[in-house]
Amino acid sequence: MGHRLTSGLAGWLTYQQMSREILDYESSLRGPLDHLAAGNNYKAYKEFPLLRKDDQIGSSKKIDFAFYPRKVTKKSPGIILMETKYNKNGTYAGLITSDIKKMMAWDIPSLVINAKNRCTKLDSYIEEQKPYGMHRDALHERRVWQKFAEYPETTEILRCILFVWRGNNIFCDWKKENEAVQNQFTELFDRALPKGVRATRDSRQKLLLGKIPYKQVLNSKGSLRAAHTKTNAPYWCCTLFETPEWKNIKGSKPLI
Repeated sequence: MGHRLTSGLAGWLTYQQMSREILDYESSLRGPLDHLAAGNNYKAYKEFPLLRKDDQIGSSKKIDFAFYPRKVTKKSPGIILMETKYNKNGTYAGLITSDIKKMMAWDIPSLVINAKNRCTKLDSYIEEQKPYGMHRDALHERRVWQKFAEYPETTEILRCILFVWRGNNIFCDWKKENEAVQNQFTELFDRALPKGVRATRDSRQKLLLGKIPYKQVLNSKGSLRAAHTKTNAPYWCCTLFETPEWKNIKGSKPLI
């Protein structure tokens, strides 16, 4: 599923470039990701809220996307937690390492408790708003949270980072990332180089700018696709999948 999102988004970005539209904001990716998820029998919850025990103001965190299958059964595919990063002019908001820490703090039991807490709070809100006819949106949201509350503990979570950038605007913030993240990305990127081309700074720059051909990459660590035309520097779409090394990135304890 993560690879399909990467490939589909690369195709969509290619279409946008053919229309000579340049996308400069991370929010512009949300619509097509939602559409791509629906095409793969998933639903997307954008800005998925995660609550601490006390649920006080300022105690919540959000994950950019939680993708979940339309039907919950014992054989349901897993939940996908995805953070998106859009690199504009060589910089991006926050670190990929920080997003990994946030996602790694959550497992299925924590998500189920989180969902049950949301359902309880929505029940109270719905009762309050019924007399005014203002409860319909809350009813829909509660049905979504009920699905998360019903997931068995054996459900798998795929945690991933979708990283999008254009041309060679990438390396300014990269040195701040955890070494495991840097190595994972570098391995994917070097595999995209054509056969017989050594991984050097010059060859990477040429690849980023679309001056030499690239190989599409897909393995257990992630996927990498380019979206480009003859006239514009390419967009690059990279998905970093969770690896065992992510568990060694020190992060916050589970919030629940």
